[in-house]
Amino acid sequence: VAGEKMLLGKMVAEGMIADPNIAWEVVDKGAAEKGLADGKYAAMVTIPEDFTSAAASFTDMKGSKTKQSVLDIRVSDNTTLVDGLVAQIVDSVATDTVNTELTKAFTAGVFD
Repeated sequence: VAGEKMLLGKMVAEGMIADPNIAWEVVDKGAAEKGLADGKYAAMVTIPEDFTSAAASFTDMKGSKTKQSVLDIRVSDNTTLVDGLVAQIVDSVATDTVNTELTKAFTAGVFD
């Protein structure tokens, strides 16, 4: 965005890890799926490789080329109702991070 390299997926992950309400573990996809299935993990969040480019796609000013950035959030079937709130926390952290960073980048590009 505006000539700057953005790593929104990394920023979202860092925001999630910094949240004191949930103890996150960064593991590979196989370990996450196994942990989700056996109840070791309450949730699994996958940030796709194109997360940043999709989120920043509005900056090319071509509405037809704009993409939606999507996180894959899965909650274990072996968890309690409270654990379902994990998805809401992830959504909140991701939305806040993306909105803040894209707004900063966009206004920096406009006002530079």
